[in-house]
Amino acid sequence: MSPNLFVQSDLNKVPINKWIFNMYTGLKDYGYNIIFVTNPDQFKMERSDILLSGWEWMHPKLKESGINYELLDYPEPLRRFLVSSPRKMVIGDLVRVSEEEEFTRYFLKPVVTKEFSARVVHKNFIYKNSPGIHDIPETSEIWVLENLEDIVSEFRIFVHNNQEVHIDLYCDLLNTGLEHHREQLISEFLPGIFERYKKESPRAYCLDILCTHQPTGDLKYTLGEVTDILCAGHHSISPDTLARLLMDRWDELWERG
Repeated sequence: MSPNLFVQSDLNKVPINKWIFNMYTGLKDYGYNIIFVTNPDQFKMERSDILLSGWEWMHPKLKESGINYELLDYPEPLRRFLVSSPRKMVIGDLVRVSEEEEFTRYFLKPVVTKEFSARVVHKNFIYKNSPGIHDIPETSEIWVLENLEDIVSEFRIFVHNNQEVHIDLYCDLLNTGLEHHREQLISEFLPGIFERYKKESPRAYCLDILCTHQPTGDLKYTLGEVTDILCAGHHSISPDTLARLLMDRWDELWERG
């Protein structure tokens, strides 16, 4: 019997967003029994099944299925690649902190995955005025990286079995293009991350890399966050490559339990 591919969808059996649609496109021809679902209570997962959904479904379903899952966020072996040690606080405290300290820019990401999109904010940030974040509770926990310099580019690196398989360019303020950065990222920055993380890393995941422009004219790369492939946003990765990463990651989760 074929394993199930559960796809979070609307009532017309259309995946609910472009990311889930791309995942579905890559996986639909691999022989899965495809089931479109509109409510997480409609189904239970069994070994070898795959779920394509937002994190609000994913995390409870992993737990329900007996999969011991921990968020990646900021793995200890990779903290040396961050611009600063990550601090955890509630978002309502960030205004007070930014008023008291000398830092002018902060990188924020939610502790609860996908509660809002990770972003850079400036000193005296007022989250109630920030689109996509203004309506979350002041008590929501966030990760904060401090002492950011001028960010000119941001990349999402897709990693499979400790090797880079695709790079998405998210931000390019200097209009330099991806090729301008590719060699330095692949030959100088990423090998150190792969070496430090190889014993603990999942089979498939994403690295968000921040690039800053130094006064000397040089470019400096730092780690912004680590994201699981299960719910990673993406722009230009092919559905087939994405499918291979997803299948390998789900196999790993079911094997580990």
